[in-house]
Amino acid sequence: AQRSAAQCHASAKLTQQNISQIRLRVAHLMFRQRVRGFVEIVTSESVDAGKQVLMQTAGLGALKPNTFMLGFPNLKHLDRVTQNKTLAMHGIETIESSMAARKALLMVRHLENFPDADQRMEGTVDVWWVVQDGGFLLLIAYLLRKHRVWSRTRLRLFTVAEITD
Repeated sequence: AQRSAAQCHASAKLTQQNISQIRLRVAHLMFRQRVRGFVEIVTSESVDAGKQVLMQTAGLGALKPNTFMLGFPNLKHLDRVTQNKTLAMHGIETIESSMAARKALLMVRHLENFPDADQRMEGTVDVWWVVQDGGFLLLIAYLLRKHRVWSRTRLRLFTVAEITD
């Protein structure tokens, strides 16, 4: 399967050499994880601006991703109301950007702990099906379980339903 990988690095001091080094690190990581695809490095003034640029430009010709996966914010380290509001606004802006770009958005909790291709996961994968999307999210979860890393896990589905549903 072809995949696209990208890294958003918010820094105004990146040089062409820094960008080349980052590209090589991401390519090496993809090779170690047995992921085939293209590496695209986006530089911007902020992470939010970088996400927007990435959603609009990722891909090669007609091969453009229709889904972006981001880490879900870790809320336990935040203890101030202003930080919570800022984090919420960033999340809302990300969701709005993905909707405007007509892209699906997967927000994964503990993305930094995502398993390597050699690991075997056990336990439960929770799927929060919030928007009726024709079953896309359920399909993603089902395909995830087909991979040997996730084959020993169970799916647990949570959904929000209205009285008319």
